[in-house]
Amino acid sequence: MNSKLLKVAYWLTNIFIFLLIICAVALPWAVTWYVETMGRSQKLPAIVMVTCYPCVPFAGGILLYIRRIIKNISTDMLFHLDNVIYFKRISLFCLVISLITLIGGGFYLPFFIVGIAFGFFAFATYVFMAVYYHIAKQIDQKD
Repeated sequence: MNSKLLKVAYWLTNIFIFLLIICAVALPWAVTWYVETMGRSQKLPAIVMVTCYPCVPFAGGILLYIRRIIKNISTDMLFHLDNVIYFKRISLFCLVISLITLIGGGFYLPFFIVGIAFGFFAFATYVFMAVYYHIAKQIDQKD
């Protein structure tokens, strides 16, 4: 495994965690500015904040679990069962974000796109986790 690629992935994950925090802090200002500039409904800031803020802990959890997986892979724990648990939690968190944003889509249409995308990510991660689990079990049985 190329440790340089893992270091880049690890630092990119840290950068995304930092950006998530910045976006969460700046969200009220950014949405208010958007509404004033584009002449959108005055209800939009509340809708966006009520939809986005519940997603922030789950998005942060996804990033933290990705960081743990990268750490495990960098310590030669590629097909370790802990990684299977992390993938399962990532899939669950994507599903929760999908449900939250699909509900928000009833009030602001672009959230439907986000909800469908996270639903797909939840499905893809779950399938990847299932395949990963079977490989990990086979390797565990050989040892």
